Amino acid sequence: MALKHMHIDRTATSPEIELDLEHGTIDFIGRSLLANSEQFYDRVYRWLEEYLKQPREQTTVNMRLDYLDTSSSKHFYNIFDRLSAVNEHGKQVQVNWHYETGDEEMAETGKDYQSLFPMSFNFIEVRIFLRLVEGGLPQRTPRTRSRKAGRFPPFGRKHLTQFARERSRSCGPQNYGEPHTTPAESTSSITLPISVNATMMRW
Repeated sequence: MALKHMHIDRTATSPEIELDLEHGTIDFIGRSLLANSEQFYDRVYRWLEEYLKQPREQTTVNMRLDYLDTSSSKHFYNIFDRLSAVNEHGKQVQVNWHYETGDEEMAETGKDYQSLFPMSFNFIEVRIFLRLVEGGLPQRTPRTRSRKAGRFPPFGRKHLTQFARERSRSCGPQNYGEPHTTPAESTSSITLPISVNATMMRW
């Protein structure tokens, strides 16, 4: 059985993640610029596999990210791919895609995902984010500095479409990449800290 609640702390290069089975909510906060994204997102895949066996009538995904590198964007493609199966069983998935005023690239990234998956996307513009910098301290940063901090180009529609075709050829309709075994976890809430405590964005 999936964990009822899983929390992963936010760092300067990895997002805070809240997975709530009872309420059917999934939250991603911060930025995803990881050296080992496969290991990081493996926990999310395993939780999703269990959750999707008995999903809530509505699943809500809150995306509050200011940057995705190419590797992380592929993982979010996989996450949305799994969640899109919920709609096929008569249940709803609502994606709330937050983006900062003036950050057209992140807004377009959300629209790229919207064009690929049969889920409801709600685009929410926010005035400014607070971001974690070295040492875990919050700092208000302009969009130009934030974008230059990224090491990879944005993952646009061309890359998403190409990745979707590759997934379709290599995995088929039922296989979503590397297999993930079901963990023998307890059903109580847990917290999985990484390196610093999460600092919330201001909305």
